[in-house]
Amino acid sequence: MASLNLVPNPSVMIVQTGIFLANFVIIKKLFLEPYLKVSDKRAAVTTGGVKDADSIVKSNLESQARIDSKMSDVRDEAAKLRQLAQSEAQKEATSIVSAAEVDARLTVSAVREEIQQNSAEERQKIPAIVEELTGTVFQKVLGV
Repeated sequence: MASLNLVPNPSVMIVQTGIFLANFVIIKKLFLEPYLKVSDKRAAVTTGGVKDADSIVKSNLESQARIDSKMSDVRDEAAKLRQLAQSEAQKEATSIVSAAEVDARLTVSAVREEIQQNSAEERQKIPAIVEELTGTVFQKVLGV
């Protein structure tokens, strides 16, 4: 039967340790280090891209908030300016209309006075015209 030898043999252990260490160094240099470099680069690219994208999105949201705030301020200022322009235009329109009304009243009163003067002059001529017409009618009727 076979016997179980539980006492370590130092020469076998040294050879096995040397083989293990040689394999460890070879695996580490040929496989583990290149894999870790590639994995770190991939993580940096993907995670870095996500972080950059997050910072860009955050920056864009802040810019949008500033732009919205400025647009709101501009809208308010434009509304104030529009209201001011409308009130000034209303005042100017009122003054123009009142000036036109005064001018129209003066023109109407001047025309009325002229008409009344012309009417008075023509009324004074009525007796002379009536006398002339009656004289003409008498001459034609009487045949003289």
